[in-house]
This record gives sequence, structure tokens and C-alpha cells, in this order.
Amino acid sequence: MNWNRAARRALPTLLALIFSAAAALQPVQSHGYLVRAIPADRAVLNRAPARLQYWFSEPLEARFSVIRLRNAAGELLAEGSVSENDNSLLNLRVPAALPDGAYVVELRPAFASDGHVVAESRVFTVGSTSEQLAGASAPATVIPLEAIWRALTLLGTLTLFGASSLYGAVLLPAWGNPRHRAGYLPPRVMRRLYAIAAVALFLAIGGNLLALLQQTMAFFQADAANVLQEGLWRFVRIGTRFGDIWNPRLLLLLGGASLLLASWHYGRAGRPQPQVVYPSWLATSWLLALILGTHSALSHAAGALFWAWPALLVDWLHFLAVAYWVGGLATLALVLPVALGPLSGETRREATLAVLRQFSRRLAPVVALVIATGIYSAATQLTAPSDIARTPYGQTLALKLLLVCSLLALAAAQRLASNPERADRWARRWRWLLAIRAEFILAGVILLAAATLSGTPIPTPAGAGAGYEAQRASQTVGAYTITQSITPGWTGINSFDMALDIASGQAETGQALPAIHLQAVQPARDWRSEWFAAEYIGEGLYVSASDALQEAGEWWLLLEIRAADGQTTRAAWRWDILAEAELAAVRRPSALHGLALLAVVAALLWLLWPALRRQATLVDWRPLNVLVAIGISAITAGLLYLGYVALVRSGDEYREQLQPTPLIINDQLPMQASLARGAELYQQHCLTWQSVGRDFERLRDGADQLRDEALFAATRDGWRALPPCAASLNDEQRWHIVNYFRTLSRRNSSP
Repeated sequence: MNWNRAARRALPTLLALIFSAAAALQPVQSHGYLVRAIPADRAVLNRAPARLQYWFSEPLEARFSVIRLRNAAGELLAEGSVSENDNSLLNLRVPAALPDGAYVVELRPAFASDGHVVAESRVFTVGSTSEQLAGASAPATVIPLEAIWRALTLLGTLTLFGASSLYGAVLLPAWGNPRHRAGYLPPRVMRRLYAIAAVALFLAIGGNLLALLQQTMAFFQADAANVLQEGLWRFVRIGTRFGDIWNPRLLLLLGGASLLLASWHYGRAGRPQPQVVYPSWLATSWLLALILGTHSALSHAAGALFWAWPALLVDWLHFLAVAYWVGGLATLALVLPVALGPLSGETRREATLAVLRQFSRRLAPVVALVIATGIYSAATQLTAPSDIARTPYGQTLALKLLLVCSLLALAAAQRLASNPERADRWARRWRWLLAIRAEFILAGVILLAAATLSGTPIPTPAGAGAGYEAQRASQTVGAYTITQSITPGWTGINSFDMALDIASGQAETGQALPAIHLQAVQPARDWRSEWFAAEYIGEGLYVSASDALQEAGEWWLLLEIRAADGQTTRAAWRWDILAEAELAAVRRPSALHGLALLAVVAALLWLLWPALRRQATLVDWRPLNVLVAIGISAITAGLLYLGYVALVRSGDEYREQLQPTPLIINDQLPMQASLARGAELYQQHCLTWQSVGRDFERLRDGADQLRDEALFAATRDGWRALPPCAASLNDEQRWHIVNYFRTLSRRNSSP
């Protein structure tokens, strides 16, 4: 059988096969997704919300992310941006007195992790209306210019890394000869390597310049002409996370170009310093490894919901392994024809086998590393087994995993053919150069497919994007009718909105507006925050934000309204902060993640085993030394574990000492009724406290430093020389007195 002809006929089939399996070799980088919305999509509300809030799975670029509110006629009503307190939140203040009708919310988040900009819309309805509007989901299409620059960048960077690593790890061990002073390789081989490096650098730098152009076009929604004429790219290069990574990547590329240029200059015939060639290529390979790390920094691994640093490291290792495999294949395909051209017969055969054995010796653990890191990355992106069947990402991944086996079979065949015991038999059937050229073409198709699929959205977890209604309550205190809402209503940073009708009227007449301050109280732990101010933003609405709500459970929010004449009005709300309502900020790793991570470690050990074995020969392995080393390691690990346990325990004990669980809990919310009742009881049953004295002043002015439990004990048992209140008071009455007494404290009052 004519194996040469059969190989030529099989090449198109292999190309089609590998094109389908290509993306398994490259991590998919894609934008985040909407995880929680207030209000829900298509929600029907009795009255207009004070804010619109949309949380995303990743941080956003504040300068280029926007949220807009339009009515059914398409008129722009309001516009918002990224929250100052949460860089993954798009929020917008809704205009007051929003009439009944249907409304469209336009979302345009720009994700900081990878620079993707998406657009989608959601709708909600206020009151009863016959208007019907439809929202639009984020498109899943790939931008052609983005696919182009990703393909160029990957092709250039991976080929350059493959060439530099192949030079030191494969070509020198196989063909190195001290007679060739400039690089230890024949001049024709070095010239081809420099040509490959020059083209790869041109592609990588050009791809990065296109990347900056495309990202600027996406951020500013402008065409290329406007971006270049107005210099908009400067804002992206300086003021975005994309630019923060792009700048050092380009500097590293330029540094690699400078090293290779110096190597070429001083390595030419007749130059006095040809010895700089090898160190320059070695340093270039390290720079290229760092450049591949910048790709990981802008990949979806940067937004991993658990084990963020391992995810970045695994993604980086995936890039390095793919670069060695694909870049090495490209370099071999381009170098072998030049290197083997003058050779013939047995010399040509031995030279071919020598380089292929060196390359294949490291290829098996490299492929294992590609597979292990790919499985880990896929497990990180997939949130449930059902994602494989229900999402395009999962379906593509399943197909890729099946088809990549064919690619591995081709690599295994080449590995077998390079075995000395089989070389003679396989040489009659295997055309080395044709096979390597075929793999080179397939590698190019792989990179093109990976660049095209880089915009494929990852599976959205079940329940992501669900709506949630903000907690809201109203009460009338004196002349004020106060409507307060808290969003999102789970632990962490929350926004507080206070609507006062009287404040709106005062603003219209030019009267001085009251000042509002808030304080969060956790009665179960007898803890209270510092007072924090609310800002008046117009139309009777005050807003504030705080991260005081750090635990689920019952919380009180105290409100103090201080009028321009100094009169103070206090109000209080009881809120239930629900753990089940909390937005999942992290995912729990599964057993698959642990197994995949172990597989990554095993592949790394396999790859590094020759170097580890060489180092092991320098160690004294006598049994006594081994036992001593094991014992010291075990003792060190035990001490570290005990230290960690002691640190955690001491931290818990320290917190308990600073904030012990109260023996008695205040169950009387300090609303106006409680304050009025407390004032009455205080006047009747705490007579000795009403005479101003040193101990009374200390207790009054230091009330903000004391817990409710301590003030309760003061009313029951006295405090220093201050006698207790009447013994006939029950617990409920004493709590009313405690609530009222706090309003007397000068330090406890809001600033």
C-alpha cells in the first residue's frame, strides 16, 4: 500500500476532525452573566421602585458600563452606572412619581475580566396597564474583529514560545554542536528560527494592537476611524483593567523582540560575542511564559467563584502546555525542511529521529497536562452536569472531548514511530515530514477555532438572573411619613433609601432640609454600628449605603431626622436579613475539582520527573537521613496545623471576649412608641438619675460604648455611685428606659 498517497488522502479528513476538536486545547474566555435583578424581569409592581439594581457575576468597568430606563415610547427617563460600593452592580435611581405603565431597562455592562461588552434589556410594569414590551437577551455571537485579533495574538505568542522552548529543550539536545558558536546549531537552522521569531512577533504585536482597537470600539460604541482620529484608545489603555494587562504584555513582547534582535546581531558571523545567543533565547522563553500569564489574567479564570489563584495557575499551565505542543509543532514543520535539506540517507533518518524523540519525550506529559488542566477549567465553568446537555458550551465541550481522542491517537502514532525498536518498521510506512506538516496545518486550524470560540458564553447557573424584591416599610413619626427600603437585603453592602414627603416640599419652597443619619443594630449580639449619614438626592429621597449587615438574622435600623431648628425625630425598623436570599459570591468546589487538580499535579510531576530525578542523585538517601527528613517534615506540618488551629481558636475567643453573647437581649424595637414609653417610665422610676452628677454624665455620654445589656443592668443594679431605678420595673419597662436613655447620650447622637 502507498502510505504517502493514503496520508495525503486522509489529510482533509483529519483537518475536519481536528477543527471540531480544536477548542479543547484552548481555554474558552467569555463574559460574565446577570445573577440577580431588582426588580425581576416582567415584574408587575404596585408602585415604582426607588432604584433599579442588577448584579453581575464579575466586576465591571465603571467608565464604560451603563444602565438606562426608557418608557414605552422609547424616551430616556434616567441613566445610571456602576455602584461606588460594589463594582459588580449596575444601579439607577428611578425618577419620583413614575406613572403607571411599562418600562424598559437597557443594560450595557463592560466586564473587566476580559473586556467583553454585552447589551440586553429587561422590562417591568408599574400598576395596571395594557402596554406590552419585550426584553432582549445578550447576544451570543462572536465579533469578527475580536476573533481575528485573538487568532493573531495566540498564533504569534504560542509559536514564539514554542520556538524558544523547542530551541533549548529539543533542538540543542538533538543537534547541538560546539562547532557552531552562534547558538550551537547550523547557521541555516538559526536563520530559520530567527525568521519564525520575527513573523511570530509581528503577529503577536499586531494582534495586540488590533485588540486595543477592538476593545476601544466596543467600549465607546465607535467605529475604527473615530477611535483613531479622536485618540479614544488612550482612555482604554490607561483607565481599564484591559489596559492594565495590555500595557505590560506589550512591554514584555517588545522586551522579547529586543533580546532576539541582540541575539541575532551578536550571533552573526564575525561578531565578537556569539555566546549571547543561547541566554537570549532562554530569557525570551521566560518572557513568553509571563506573556501567556497575562492572557490568563484576562481569562474567565480571573473571575473564578472559588480557588481563584489555583484557577489562574491552572489556566496559565494550560496555556504553557498548549504553547509547547502547538508552537513546537509549528516550529518543527518550518525548521525540519531547512535542517534536513542538505542531508540524505541514514544521516537524514538519524537526524529526524533524534529531534522527534526529544520532542515526543516531553510531549506525553505535556498532553497529559493539557487534558488535566482542560478538565479542571471545564469543571470550573460548568455548574451542574445538566449543563453539558442544555447549553451550547456543554454540548461543544462534549463533542470536543470525543474528537480530541482522534488527535491524541495521531500523536500516539508519531510517538510509537519515533521509538528506536519500531523506527525501521514504521519508517517504511510513515512519512515524517508529511505528518509534521499535517500537524502544523491542524495546529493553525486549532488556534483559529479557539479564537472563534473565545466569545462563547459559559453556562449560566440555574437561578442566575432571578428577580428579587427589595424590602420596604413605612411609618409615620411626628410630622414625617417615612418610607424606607433596603436592597438587596442580604449580608454585605446594602443600599438604604428613605423617602420623606415633607423633605420634597421643603426643597420646593427653598427651606433648609433635615439631616438624616442611620445606625445598624444586631440585638442578638448586642452590637451597634457607628452612625452613618444619608445623602439627599432630590425629590424627597435620601440614600445611603453601608456594609454593617454582616450576618443573617434580625437587624434593627435606627433613623434620626434632625431638622434645621435642631429638633430631632427618631424612627426604627426591624429587618430580617435572610441567608437564603444572599447572592452566591462563591461556589463550593466538588470532588471533580479536587481530582482534576490532583491530575494537574501528577502531570506536572511527570513532566518535571527527569529534572527531579537528576536532583535526587545529589541527595544522600541513607535510611537514617530519610527517616530524619520524614520526621522533621511531619513535625513541621503538625506544628503548622496546630498553629493554624490555635490562630482560628484564638480569633474566635478574642471576638467572644470583645463581643460576648449577651445573657439578656433587648426585644423592644426603639420606635417612637418605645421612646415615649421609656421617657415616661424614666421620669417616674429613675428619679435619682435626673439630677445631674459626675457618674450620671459619664453613663450618659459613654452610653455609645456600652451594650444594651450593661445599660439594662444599670437600671436594675445601679452603676458606680448611681443607684438603680425602681425595683418594681419589669424587664420590658427597663428595655423601654434603655431605648430612651440612649437618645440622651451626646456621643451616641448622630454627628
